[in-house]
Amino acid sequence: MRVAVLLVLAGCWSSSDAVPEQRLPPLVEREPVPPPMRRPAHSVWKGHYVCAQGRTALTLSLDHDGPTLSGVFDFGPLDENPTVPHGSYRMTGTATTSGGGAVVVKLAPLEWIEHPNNYVMVGIEATTDRERRELSGVITHATCGEVELSRVE
Repeated sequence: MRVAVLLVLAGCWSSSDAVPEQRLPPLVEREPVPPPMRRPAHSVWKGHYVCAQGRTALTLSLDHDGPTLSGVFDFGPLDENPTVPHGSYRMTGTATTSGGGAVVVKLAPLEWIEHPNNYVMVGIEATTDRERRELSGVITHATCGEVELSRVE
């Protein structure tokens, strides 16, 4: 009786005609690329406000980064009130959307840039119109009243 033997070869075949092994370059870890920086929106408002010194010119420059505001309150004389000195200070606050597209702005003073004698920093609580071209409200100090501004930028 004959026994048939079946031989199975397993593994890799090697011959002189084989393709040479290719080596991949080592992986280099790189820092992730940060997303592009978003620039805050910018607006400039001009008009007036009323406090103890009388009607006073105001330029309010604001940077908007989402609901966060930062800006400069820059005040000075008007033709009708020429003795008001020039002054300016930094502010911070929030902007929230109200019904109909208007925006409610609340700003608090931070630090003086140019501080005239006998003046104090004041805050603002105001609302834009639906088109966001006008900003009106009050100055948040006991000796003050209205603020009326128009957007110029």
